[in-house]
Amino acid sequence: MTRAQRLNLATTVRQVIAVLEKHPQKTDGVRLVPVFPSRDPVVVGDEDLLHRAIFNLVLNAMQASAPGGEVKIELAEIGRHQLPAQAAAFARGGVMLRVIDHGEGIAPQIRNRLFEPFVTTKPQGSGLGLSIVQRAIDSHHGFVLVDSGESGTTFSVIIPKLGKDGDANV
Repeated sequence: MTRAQRLNLATTVRQVIAVLEKHPQKTDGVRLVPVFPSRDPVVVGDEDLLHRAIFNLVLNAMQASAPGGEVKIELAEIGRHQLPAQAAAFARGGVMLRVIDHGEGIAPQIRNRLFEPFVTTKPQGSGLGLSIVQRAIDSHHGFVLVDSGESGTTFSVIIPKLGKDGDANV
């Protein structure tokens, strides 16, 4: 991370949603539906890197959605007992961001290469969006999980939760 600071992740997601609501590549009628906990999750992070990562995930989900569809953006704090094995070092738990679309899913031949630079299925795509996501989340000691099928795709980002002492818990 280049500029680590206390960061309200819900505020960052709200900013991304506000930008994407007016984005020229937004599919007609796609609704962005935020689902946040009653208390906004706080992490130690680089606001610019996390903004870019979330922006790319939500933009991809919007573009994968049919007109009139919806993209759900969920934030949640998760306890140690809820963390996958990759997050064993997250002593205080984590914060999970999930971006869920109901598009056609990701083709099986692409799934293993999703985070490689210049891999794209879009005619006008650069293939850099998901590699930016991966690098940004790696720099926050987190990871990205992907679940995709015929009824849509879910990207789950998990990063360490901020501790009471103000430090990330890795």
